[in-house]
Amino acid sequence: MYNILNQILDLIFPPVCSFCGKINPNWLCNSCKDKLSLVYKIDKYKYKFFEEHVYITYYEGLMREGILNYKFHRSTDTFLILL
Repeated sequence: MYNILNQILDLIFPPVCSFCGKINPNWLCNSCKDKLSLVYKIDKYKYKFFEEHVYITYYEGLMREGILNYKFHRSTDTFLILL
């Protein structure tokens, strides 16, 4: 039953790449994934307001565009891939 419901929802709301809009079941196509510079980095700081800073990508390219799109247009499509 769950699988049938998902197929119906995919027909109504097809899963598309959050960055380029091409139909993709993973919400992120391979070409956009290659354009993102994923780093998965943890920085430790001393004498700052926080002890650790965790990030998965740099603020550049597609990720920057996605963040600005969310910030100014409230488009949440970009952040479905981060859930």
